[in-house]
Amino acid sequence: RELEISDELERSQVPHATGSANVGTAQFSEHATAIHSGVISTQNSIGQQRSSAEYIVSEIKSHKLAIGVIALLFVLVIGCVFGAYKYFWRSGTSAGVPGGANMKITRVTATGKASRAAISPDGKYIVHSVTDGGKQSLWIRQTATASNVQIVPPADIVYRGITFSRDGNFVYLVSRELGAGTGIVSRVPVLGGTPTSLVTNVDSPVTFSPDGQQMAFVRWNPREKNSGLWLANSDGTNEYRIAMRQLPEQLTGGPAWSADGKVIACALRMAETEAAYLTVVAINAGDGTQNTFTSQRWSTAGAPHEIGRLAWINDHSLVMNAAADGKGESAQLYSISYPDGQVHLITHDLNNYRDVTLSADSTALAAVQSESQTNVWVAPDGDARRARQLTFGKGHDGGRVCWTPDGRIVYDSEVSGNEDVWSIDPAGGEPRQLTNRAYSENFPVVSPDGRYIVFTSRPSGSAQVWIMNVDGSNQRQLPDTVGQPSLPYTTPDSRWVITDAWKMPAQGGLSPDGQLASWGYTQKSAADPIARRDLSISPGNGSSSQHFKIPQTIAYGIRPQWSSDGKAIFYVDEPGRVSNIWSYPLDGGQPKQITNFSSDQIFGFAYSLDGKQLAVTRGTYTSDVVLIKDFR
Repeated sequence: RELEISDELERSQVPHATGSANVGTAQFSEHATAIHSGVISTQNSIGQQRSSAEYIVSEIKSHKLAIGVIALLFVLVIGCVFGAYKYFWRSGTSAGVPGGANMKITRVTATGKASRAAISPDGKYIVHSVTDGGKQSLWIRQTATASNVQIVPPADIVYRGITFSRDGNFVYLVSRELGAGTGIVSRVPVLGGTPTSLVTNVDSPVTFSPDGQQMAFVRWNPREKNSGLWLANSDGTNEYRIAMRQLPEQLTGGPAWSADGKVIACALRMAETEAAYLTVVAINAGDGTQNTFTSQRWSTAGAPHEIGRLAWINDHSLVMNAAADGKGESAQLYSISYPDGQVHLITHDLNNYRDVTLSADSTALAAVQSESQTNVWVAPDGDARRARQLTFGKGHDGGRVCWTPDGRIVYDSEVSGNEDVWSIDPAGGEPRQLTNRAYSENFPVVSPDGRYIVFTSRPSGSAQVWIMNVDGSNQRQLPDTVGQPSLPYTTPDSRWVITDAWKMPAQGGLSPDGQLASWGYTQKSAADPIARRDLSISPGNGSSSQHFKIPQTIAYGIRPQWSSDGKAIFYVDEPGRVSNIWSYPLDGGQPKQITNFSSDQIFGFAYSLDGKQLAVTRGTYTSDVVLIKDFR
């Protein structure tokens, strides 16, 4: 659907400091449903009260000796408290946290290219996948030495799960070819060889029964719109479903089979009237009955934040990766006691964790740890040689970056410890934080007239579409947008807000005339099995799309964007660990390289409205396997 921004409420609002008119009522074009007058405002007032520090200083001046001693003791106490806070924060040993003071995290790989991993039952080996040049390979590494051996060569596949057999002799892989929607379970000897296919249409890593004779996995049925927990023999025979959930509920992530064989734990996506969240369900391995045993809710923000995989520490507790619901925090490791459902943090840092597996005795935990370090740059005419760095924070700047008509850059950033919308003047000055709430807010887009910014917010964990004035004032939710996908856009006349849920897939945004939408997607072609990625241009009237072949090394997570004249599409190509922007002419001409960066990856980009400056967020993304011990 489309949301129209009318001027009805404009007259009753106070103009912001820059003198621009505020955005008025948002309404559905079909139903004319207005926003309630009690819109949410996040403008903060700061009191002028006298501070405690000022009071202490005045008292010290009048009672120098006695108060001086008291002040010294006060400082010492505060210092001890702060030191203890830092210690507990970093080591994860605050009240109720199982990660003890002796918890040790060791980096097992150092390539920055690991994507999936699993530890062997005896804890001596780790198998992990490596992504390089658009292909993935499989490696095995001894945990006690630096020995690292490739067991499956690079291929055009994506690994979705790695699991050791209970006896440690085989590795079970869930992988899919580029362009395929679901995965295939295959088995390969631990020392390498040709994988043997066992089961098709699998959407999760597998987990094994205690005797190793059966495996369990999640399968999504798009036709019937349900997800099920399935069992099969370890050789892939005798498949059958023991549990099922119908949309809007969905079984997801990687299941875990308890050591006593009675329970299979699995992540469960739940949807309510105004929110979606993740929790954990216990499924009886015998009769398939289900029990949601914890009241804790986690974020549905997407990988790596979603609950990806579970593992049993013992029959009375689980470990998994997840992110706090709606907070915009990184995905951390949690433990859940069973059956009482008490939740505790194991890690508490700025990294993301995923793909959790344990040794058979639960003394060693393997996971994939990832982190990003990015900043905003500006390049006149896209000239990389003249690019200037604008932000210098630690963390991730820019899943989306855009321009205001007066030449400011708007972007999302995690530099404050939470994902928020910021702006900066490329001519100079400090970044300005526009949103500041205790949950994730991202994907900003500035209206062409420069009056407002549309963005996504997750106050309840589920994505909502919000709007605010360009200076950050008058923030409010657009009506009936709870649970809507992110990636909002505005039409060239600034009257409409469009998302891929309301209109048609517009992942690359509207063309300058507002008639076309573009997006990149993967398509497998029998006639040309190599070039599987196409650029699709779809008319706004819903007629058939045109497809253009683009390099297979395109950065697929970054949406293509239109040139200002609507005659070309810009996209990011990264054949290795270096990204650059290319232009693809729609008249059939050859692609042209726009930037010539020699280092770092690009995470977002946008041209200024006059086409003379390029804003780009660049930096590094690393992902390695870590081994964690003494985490209980």
